[in-house]
Amino acid sequence: MATHTPGPWTARPSFSMDWDFAIETADVDIAHVLRLARHDEPRELAVGLANANVIAAAPELLAALKTLRFILEALDLDPAAEDYTSILERADLAIAKAEGRS
Repeated sequence: MATHTPGPWTARPSFSMDWDFAIETADVDIAHVLRLARHDEPRELAVGLANANVIAAAPELLAALKTLRFILEALDLDPAAEDYTSILERADLAIAKAEGRS
């Protein structure tokens, strides 16, 4: 299984005419994000930047989710509890999606 580009990732305005925002590591752009529409309304630019920020946070979010999942499982709570099972299932689905297994 391939792994993602190591973090940290940051979002910044893109220098390209084709993209509005770039997601970058220390040495390379790894993704580009467009605003919702190709006009300069503040809302469209704000949504594009918000999307870029979520993408840039992905490595840290994945690491935090894996840690929290490990801690929850280690607490040995009642697995029959609906909320507990639901949280673990959602964590597993999100981790699988992030790792390209869904």
